[in-house]
Amino acid sequence: MSRTRKRNYEPPPSGFLEGSKHKQTVYHGTDRRPSVGHSLSPEHGSEYGIFVSPRHRYARQYGRYLVKARVSMKAPLFVDSKGEITSGDLTRAIVQGLKRKGYDSIVVLAPSGDPQEIVLFDSKQVWVEDAG
Repeated sequence: MSRTRKRNYEPPPSGFLEGSKHKQTVYHGTDRRPSVGHSLSPEHGSEYGIFVSPRHRYARQYGRYLVKARVSMKAPLFVDSKGEITSGDLTRAIVQGLKRKGYDSIVVLAPSGDPQEIVLFDSKQVWVEDAG
């Protein structure tokens, strides 16, 4: 008799992606295991922001658990390197300055031009789908 693993999954609520110009499934590596249907906080971590990646292997290096999530970005700032924004850690003050300029996230592009890392500014932009 085979046993199937019950998936810990819940789709985002209706309207979550409404108005989003950039909708994406991403991964977040963490040592904290969040619950499905919850969000992630920009306060947890050495830098301010919610760090995710469309590449699960990239995200996996940041923690024991790999969380699958959906994100909603309306006005991302696209950069080739986080160094274009700051030479040090991303702080609340830096994020607040970017928000005043109209940005809601940062997308760091890989040399191929594809997103490598995404930094979200608000927990309302993230929906945890699978906390496996």
